[in-house]
Amino acid sequence: MADAVPPRRGRSRDAREPLPCGWLGADAYAAATLLRSAMVEIRGVRHSESAADIPVGELARAFAGAGGAVLAAGAEHRPRRRAAAFRGLVESWALRGGPDLAPWFAEALRRRPGLLPDLPDAPPRVFPEPESAVLRLIKYAPAYTRYDYDYEAAALVHLAVPPPPGATAWRLHSHTLTPGRLRLATPAFSLTPAPPLGTPATFALRPPSLTVGIA
Repeated sequence: MADAVPPRRGRSRDAREPLPCGWLGADAYAAATLLRSAMVEIRGVRHSESAADIPVGELARAFAGAGGAVLAAGAEHRPRRRAAAFRGLVESWALRGGPDLAPWFAEALRRRPGLLPDLPDAPPRVFPEPESAVLRLIKYAPAYTRYDYDYEAAALVHLAVPPPPGATAWRLHSHTLTPGRLRLATPAFSLTPAPPLGTPATFALRPPSLTVGIA
């Protein structure tokens, strides 16, 4: 995520060789906390239920070049200069994230809120109703009973929505439905007229490519 440069190949570390370790200063620890939190957050996209809610693009832009920047800050020999370098890193990442990521940074550094710059509240996002979308994922589980408990059928649909005028980034929308029937054909994975962005009782992409509905 930080730097798109693979590490140089060299002698592999002996498994018996102890890992380098040491005590981080408070400011270096804050920077490490943010970077680790960002990596864990981005890894969450592997869970289809939460993938649409993770701001992958915003986090990648905020932490671009973080690998080299952390090494440069840690290379400062004087403790005060090293601490100031890490404080500067935290501030620069937060400023890059802007108002949209301000709540995320505040939660990640809730124990040291004084390190973060003051940012205005993000304005509410208003997206126009899309005219088309691309089906990226359909996940269906039929109704079943387990341990005397009845589970309803469930369908999860991911739609990639083209950017509105003036923007460049596609958006991922997630729909969770409780269908009584599901019908899918491969043309649904092409650009198609988009359904409403809510959670309709019947959800269709160019029928009969994909139809999910209440029986």
